[in-house]
Amino acid sequence: MTVPSFGQLNRIRRRFWSVFLLVLAGCSGLVSPGYVETNSGPVRAGEDASLDVVLDKAPNFEGGEIQVSVVGPQNSNATLTAKVKTHPGTRVYHVSVPVPASAPGGTWTVAKVIFLTGTQEIPLSSNNQPIQVLANPNIVLPTSAQVTVTLSQAQLPRSEATQLQFRLQVLKASLTLSGANPAPVGSVAETLSKKINEELVFLATTETKFHALASSQPQLDAAASVFFGDLRLSYEEAKSQLKDRSARLERGGSFKLASLASKQGPTEQPRYPVLAQAVFRVFEQNELAYVTVASVGTLTFDFVLAP
Repeated sequence: MTVPSFGQLNRIRRRFWSVFLLVLAGCSGLVSPGYVETNSGPVRAGEDASLDVVLDKAPNFEGGEIQVSVVGPQNSNATLTAKVKTHPGTRVYHVSVPVPASAPGGTWTVAKVIFLTGTQEIPLSSNNQPIQVLANPNIVLPTSAQVTVTLSQAQLPRSEATQLQFRLQVLKASLTLSGANPAPVGSVAETLSKKINEELVFLATTETKFHALASSQPQLDAAASVFFGDLRLSYEEAKSQLKDRSARLERGGSFKLASLASKQGPTEQPRYPVLAQAVFRVFEQNELAYVTVASVGTLTFDFVLAP
């Protein structure tokens, strides 16, 4: 006589439960509403938990579904769900619940069984069937990630840094030309505010292009959102400060001019309205941020601002 193997015994056991449940389904007086039965032994994390669900009444229409929710051991905050479509006249349904490879070991419990009609969710009573899960030993989970920028993604911030530098020089030239005759506060503030708004538009365009290049790398896409969000915030803060300072200086009617550091030498330094210095600084810092991303190939870096 040949002794059945463990796998053969397990398959025989599953067939027995299927036949047994079908017999129960034919005897309305012996079946509990929403009855759930496991037809497998302990489940290894990464495998499927096999359940049979027996309804007290068979639906008489197509399109229904049974949804089973399984909760993990206490304090695990883990929940698994699985669905199966129903058929007219059928009361017994087999449900496979995938158990993640990283699932904690212990007793999991069938906590909820719902019948879905497409327009309704009908809770069904169940017997809180336990499922024993065996955890995978020595499972390895990542703890950190290094996000790098590809060549095409590095080219984009490098190009934007060059364009931003050019736009800053044009802005400085436009304000320097009025140096001989100090411009009214309102005129200079309006020019600076307009330039900040233009930079916000350029920034949005650059961000859209960068996200398109990072579409296949979710981590890089998330890091890009933070990077461009910081640049956007710097422009918005500069605009807010510009509004406050121009309001305080409005009473004077015009600006005094200030010399900013330049490579032209101490006797040839250009002179700009004092209010422009803070805006220039934001432009220069964001240009440096673009250059840094292009150079180091990462969207995360230590950025120390000069006092």
